[in-house]
Amino acid sequence: MSLNFKQVAIIGAGHIGASVGIALKKRGFGGEIVGLGRSRKNLEDALRIGCIDVMEMEPGAFLRESDLVVLCTPVRSISEWTKRLRNFFPGNVYITDAGSVKGIIASVAQRAGFGSNFVPAHPIAGTEKSGALSADPELFNGRMCILTPLAENSPAAIKAVREFWKFIGCRVVEMLPDEHDSILGLVSHLPHAVAFCLVSAVKIAGGQKAIDLAGGGLRDYTRIAASSPEMWRDIFLSNKKKVLRSIKIFQKELKGLSDAITDNKDNEIMEFLSGIREFKKKMIPPNG
Repeated sequence: MSLNFKQVAIIGAGHIGASVGIALKKRGFGGEIVGLGRSRKNLEDALRIGCIDVMEMEPGAFLRESDLVVLCTPVRSISEWTKRLRNFFPGNVYITDAGSVKGIIASVAQRAGFGSNFVPAHPIAGTEKSGALSADPELFNGRMCILTPLAENSPAAIKAVREFWKFIGCRVVEMLPDEHDSILGLVSHLPHAVAFCLVSAVKIAGGQKAIDLAGGGLRDYTRIAASSPEMWRDIFLSNKKKVLRSIKIFQKELKGLSDAITDNKDNEIMEFLSGIREFKKKMIPPNG
């Protein structure tokens, strides 16, 4: 599979953006990769380890030479960059992003006049790591990427963006932005909120001694609490309605278990735990 672009610009060369660059390189992309960001040190790291070919600190005329721009900053920064990019591009550049919330980005893209060529996307990849030095050329291999095309997207733009994500290893599916935000609010945003709060509860109630005695279960479950605070602040606020709905559902389930424990309802607790165990075994892969 080939990618017929001469230049790809990656805005935000952190964990995701740098991984995009190094994945392009590993899969034989022969064009130029320009990295644009706010941290000179991080861009220098990305350049040194081969994620990008050129580094830039500010947008400029070089962007007009790009065939594709990939926005890999935190969600609210993606919205800000989308507004800024309008001043640098003619109408023939393709744009996509890697943000974890799609509704707000779709809306900003439409208002900025990029409705034809901006195809929002969310690769379901990444780890709790950050920065260019955490770049992984296999990060997207076999992982799902959700495209949320806009009504006004041209067929050519959708095709180009789909081929880009497939080129770096993703399995591509499509859904509406609102559907994406509802589902990810449950399966991604809620688990991160719970992990952050669980670590906070252990810290407050048990202190360092509890942390020192914690087993592998707690470490595995709370791994994602080491994720970027800036990124997750933006996700929680940008998907506020869906995140709050998910938290309320979780609170209801937690209260039900709490009440059953309070009232010593052995059978009710057993039925609840057994039912969830069976659901987990049948519906969610072992590594899910």
